[in-house]
Amino acid sequence: MKKILAVLVSSLLVSASILMGSDESSAYNDFQRLLQSFDPNAMVKAVNNDHSGAPAEQKREKFIKTVTDSALAVMDQAADFERRYPQSLQLQQVRDGAKQSISMAFGYLGFPIPVGRVAEVESCTRKLLEIYGKDDGLHMVLFRIAERQPPSQQRAKLEELSLEATSGEACERVKTALRNLARLGLPVELSFAAVGGETVSPSALKGKVVVVDFWAPSCGPCIRDFPGMKEFYDKHKADGLEVLGISVDPDEKELKNYLEKHPLPWPIKYDGSESTYRLSETFGIHEIPVVWLIDRHGKLRDVNGREDRDKKIEALLLEP
Repeated sequence: MKKILAVLVSSLLVSASILMGSDESSAYNDFQRLLQSFDPNAMVKAVNNDHSGAPAEQKREKFIKTVTDSALAVMDQAADFERRYPQSLQLQQVRDGAKQSISMAFGYLGFPIPVGRVAEVESCTRKLLEIYGKDDGLHMVLFRIAERQPPSQQRAKLEELSLEATSGEACERVKTALRNLARLGLPVELSFAAVGGETVSPSALKGKVVVVDFWAPSCGPCIRDFPGMKEFYDKHKADGLEVLGISVDPDEKELKNYLEKHPLPWPIKYDGSESTYRLSETFGIHEIPVVWLIDRHGKLRDVNGREDRDKKIEALLLEP
C-alpha cells in the first residue's frame, strides 16, 4: 500500500510540474515535503505520552518546540508561495496545508505561540477564515490566543469572537470562557465526598486559599505537575493552603488504582460519572489540566491558575 501511495504522490507531483513553471513547481514541492513531516497523529500520541521524569519533560518540551517551529514554517512558506504565485492552480492546496497545520498545533493541541509571532498567526488565521468561512479549527486558534491574554483583554477578545460565526467546539469554548470570567470575584461553594471518604465543605475551606485542580490519571501534563505541587503544598499548608483534586476521567477504577500507587495528600473527587454531581460539567471544563484559584474569602480569583501557579498562590496567601 505504501509503495502504491508513493507512486501516486510521485505521479501527481510530476503532473503538477508539467502544469507549473520550474520555480513554482520547486516551491510547491518544497512546501509539500515540509507539510508531509507534519504528522497530527504523532503529535497527539506524543502529547499524551511520557507522564513524568526530567528526561520525559525535556523530550516533551523539545517536541513542542519542533511542532511549533514546523507549524510556523508551514505558515511562512504558504504565505511566501501565495505572494510569489497568486494565480497558481496549487494555491488552494497550499492554503489547505497552512490551515491544517496552524489549526492542529495552535488550535486543537493548544501549543503556545511564541510571543513575537502571535500577531502574525492571528492575522494569518483571520485571512484563512475570510477564505474558508466557518471553520472550527481556525476559530480554536483565535480562542487560544484570546484565553492567554490578561483578563481585561481576554474578555474583549472573547466577546468579539462570540459575535463572529464561530462553530462547533470553539463556539462552546468561547461561551464557557465568558461565563467563567463572569464568575471572577464571586463566591464559589465547593461541597463533595472525596474518594478517601472525607467530606469537603465550604465551612472546612473557610479562611483558606484553595487550589482546584481539574485532572485525570490518563493526563500526562496533569501528572507532571504533581511533584512540584506536592512540594509547594507541604511548604504552605500551615499558611492556609488547600488543594482539591477533581478527577474527570470516566474510569473510577483507574483513579483508585493510581491513588493506591501514587497517593496525593489532598482530597480527590471522582468527577467522571454522570451519576455524580459533576463539578467539571457545572464549571464547563472542556479539557485538562485546568487550575482555579480561590481566595480566603471563598471568591474565585483566577481561572488560569496553572500559569505562574506558585507565584499567584503566594500572592493570595499574603492577602488577609
